[in-house]
Amino acid sequence: MIGWAIAKTGVIGAALMAVMGAGAATVEIPAKMTRCSFSAWSQDITPQGLNVRAAPRAAARVLARLVEEKQATGAFVEFRVLGVSNGWFLIEGASHGDYGDPPPKTPVYAGKGWVSGSLVGGQLLAGKLYDAPSETAHSRPYGKDTDAVEVKRVLDCNGDWVQVEADIGIGWVRGLCSNQATTCA
Repeated sequence: MIGWAIAKTGVIGAALMAVMGAGAATVEIPAKMTRCSFSAWSQDITPQGLNVRAAPRAAARVLARLVEEKQATGAFVEFRVLGVSNGWFLIEGASHGDYGDPPPKTPVYAGKGWVSGSLVGGQLLAGKLYDAPSETAHSRPYGKDTDAVEVKRVLDCNGDWVQVEADIGIGWVRGLCSNQATTCA
């Protein structure tokens, strides 16, 4: 069960802190976080892996590292995105995709934490890229029915809308495909 407590931060004043079970890490939840709901994957290919931090900033304590698993398919760690604050994404449930390969050897982080948006990716199915997170916003089509477009990075999110940068440009889409073996079609 997640308990919520109000704590003082030395920099900003009051902030919400999420406490996740006995002995689990404490994760800062800023008051100005936008809630989101989509799946994505880590694009960090360094041997150290993607840092999962306790707060949405580069100097925050590292809670875990999501290391790329060298499998035939499904190399990147996948996770759920719960929110965004200043280019940092609150994630939970990090796991390696189950694509029929032997089980991964690298431990995966089940808790919550913050990752840099510059290292969050996924793929898009053929569809429309919107100028704002609304189906009434101006849009431009991209791709054909079977096309999948790789996301260079995730910029922002709002609910199930995700702002992405891809070869096709920058814009908003409804959700991402985080399955690395198929196109989620």
